[in-house]
Amino acid sequence: MPSPSPEEQAERRRKRLYLLFALFGGGSSWVSTTLAFMEVPIYQRHFKGLSLSNRLALGYNLGTLPAALWVLALWCGWRPKKRSASIYVLLAIQLVAVTCLLIAVPKSPFFSVEFLAFAQFLGGACGYCSQFVCVPYLVSVFENELVGAFLTGDAASSVIAALIALIQEPASKPPRFGLAAYVSVAGLPIVLCSIMAFVHIERTQAGRLPEESSRRLIEGEDQQSTIKPYYLEPLTWKLGLVVFWSQFADWGVGDSVYPYACANANDHRVESCEMWSNELSLAAQLVGCAIASRIALNADRLTATLWVPVAIYTGWFALLLVTSWRYEDAPRLDERGVLVDLFVLRGLGPYARAVVPRLIQPCYDRRHHEALPVFFGVLAVLGNVSGSLVATGLIGARQFGS
Repeated sequence: MPSPSPEEQAERRRKRLYLLFALFGGGSSWVSTTLAFMEVPIYQRHFKGLSLSNRLALGYNLGTLPAALWVLALWCGWRPKKRSASIYVLLAIQLVAVTCLLIAVPKSPFFSVEFLAFAQFLGGACGYCSQFVCVPYLVSVFENELVGAFLTGDAASSVIAALIALIQEPASKPPRFGLAAYVSVAGLPIVLCSIMAFVHIERTQAGRLPEESSRRLIEGEDQQSTIKPYYLEPLTWKLGLVVFWSQFADWGVGDSVYPYACANANDHRVESCEMWSNELSLAAQLVGCAIASRIALNADRLTATLWVPVAIYTGWFALLLVTSWRYEDAPRLDERGVLVDLFVLRGLGPYARAVVPRLIQPCYDRRHHEALPVFFGVLAVLGNVSGSLVATGLIGARQFGS
């Protein structure tokens, strides 16, 4: 049997690395928050009122506080002595968050809204901190494609959780299996695989760039540098606007107004529309991140790979906004139209967001490779929060609805 050619060996290595970093990404970010929201129908049957989702959302949004403290420390000049140690801490917190969900079952002393909100706080802290801890490490040290693999793994873990929830049917009375079984199958293995993948990455140095390409300090750094700060580069603000806009329109405003588009649908099948909107949103995010991680990027020719997708994304967002409007003469979509609209929106938004970190290595000097992911991460959080505030204000003014 002939030995594989160098091209075949390189392709096999690339696929192994992609899978390894996707496994690492699967348990490093939002997996525990996704698990909790998939089980809301079961939780809701055991608590009075309809405030559970709000309490869970409040819990994971409080996770911005640890992320803000981390960014503030970086801004003040602090740097962790060993960046991998910070990631191990993040993965350990994620494991604690999933364990909290595992023990928060009916008849358990931990089964309360407050404990679930605490678990969401831990999960939200992991999700928000991941873009400030994991992504800068990946961009500055590892091969360019692998940051895309990491983001794809994060999206894939949410899709897996959603698919298992479809099998479970949490809205049924009773569901096919309970809370503990769901978390044991959909959450715990993903986090454990993520930990093992990162241990393997650190032990084998898999996917690392050559030392001279990734080291943080270079010879002659004390001399006057002719390299401009990244915030003086026009491209930085163009990419920053992409990040801000993708989060503002997609997750900030879009998350709040899509139920109104469903309510305005011609057939008025609101519950079915909302359920499939959530499921297809996760699938679309996975597709967008996967394409962004594999597409060939040319920093001098971004029209087809970034600017056109962002323009299409903006048009589809406008369509969602208009079809959510409350006025009688506003256009309406049927359920299928709303689902297509959301699928495109939730595919192109994460696609554009995932392309941006892949442009850091080819477009910027390596001195900026750690700072830029943090800068873009701050813009992403600001976009998400400001979008939610704008949507809340419009909803309060009763600008949406049928």
